[in-house]
Amino acid sequence: MIIKYRAKSYMPSIEKVEIVRETEKQVVINMFGVERRESKTSDHSCYFDTFAQAREYLLGIVNFELDNTRAKVDSLMAKRNKIIEMSERI
Repeated sequence: MIIKYRAKSYMPSIEKVEIVRETEKQVVINMFGVERRESKTSDHSCYFDTFAQAREYLLGIVNFELDNTRAKVDSLMAKRNKIIEMSERI
C-alpha cells in the first residue's frame, strides 16, 4: 500500500491515508472493504506525498485568506478615516 496525506481545507486537517493505487489525477482508497476513487485535487481536499507538503498547502490557503482580510481591513479603515474627516459644507 501507498501512504498519502489528505489535506482538508474546510476543517482544516491532515489525514494519513493508505492508497490502494493511484493515477495521475486520482487515488483509490479502501473504505470499509470497498474501493473508492477520489480526485487527487478537489475544492475541499488534496492528496500529498508528505505531511510537510500537505501542511504547506493548508498554510498557503490560510495566508491567502489573511492577506485578503488585511486588504479589506485597510480599505475599510481608509473609508472610515474619510468619513471621520468629513465636515458639513455650507
